[in-house]
Amino acid sequence: MKKNLILLTLPLLLLSACRKQPSTETSSKASNEPISSQSNYAHDKFNKSTEFYSYSFASRMRFNNVIVATDDASRGVYIGKDADGLDTKVEYHYNYQTRLSSLDENSTKQITEVSKYYSEIKTFTKLPDGTYKQEDAAHDIKPYHCPFDFSVLKNVTEENEEFNIITSADVADADVSKFFGTAIKNSANITDLKAKFSFNKTGNVLEEVNLTYKKEAKYDITQRWEYSTTNSKIDLPQVK
Repeated sequence: MKKNLILLTLPLLLLSACRKQPSTETSSKASNEPISSQSNYAHDKFNKSTEFYSYSFASRMRFNNVIVATDDASRGVYIGKDADGLDTKVEYHYNYQTRLSSLDENSTKQITEVSKYYSEIKTFTKLPDGTYKQEDAAHDIKPYHCPFDFSVLKNVTEENEEFNIITSADVADADVSKFFGTAIKNSANITDLKAKFSFNKTGNVLEEVNLTYKKEAKYDITQRWEYSTTNSKIDLPQVK
C-alpha cells in the first residue's frame, strides 16, 4: 500500500482484524495470569514472514487533552479469482483525516478523505461526486507484513488471556525509528513510547497493536493497528 500517512484516519476501512479463535491452551484459568517468566515472549515466537491481507489504523492527537487531529485508515489486498474465475489482484486504500487549522488552538477543522482501488495496471480514485476516475498505472500488489521491530522492546511483561497473549513494553527514545520501521512516515521527535501487542494463541499471530507516545514534547498520541490474515474478496469499482 502506499505508505504515506503519519496519522491514518481510520479504519478506515475497514477491514477489521482481531479474529478470536479457540485457544489450544489446556488451562481454563489463564485469564490475566502473568507469564513474563517465560524464556521466550510472544513477539519472539511471532513469524515475521506472516502475510496479512488487511489492516486498519486509528490515530488520535491531543493537545492539552483536546483532540486536534485524527487519522483513520484501512488497507486491504485480495489475491484470488474474480467474478469470471480469472486470477486477480486488487488493493484498497481508505483514509479519513481531520485536523484543526492551528493544532494549538480551537480553530477550523479540515477534513480529508481519500478512497482508492488498485489493480496491477490501473488506479481508481473516488471523486467528490462519488464516481471513480480510472488511470493507467502499474502496481505491485502483495500481502502486508508486520513493520514493527520487536528487538528494541524494553521492560517487557505479558498476560495470558483466554484467546490471546498480551505483551506490554517500552521503547527507548533512541530506538523509536527502528521500532516503527515503515509503519509511519515520520518518526522524528517521538518520545515516551509505550506499546501493547495482542497475539492470538492459535498460531501466535499478531492481531492488534496499541501505542501511546508524545510528539514534539507537547502532543499526546494514541494509535491502534488491527491486522487480519483473512484473504477477503475486494471488487474494483464500476467506472462510467
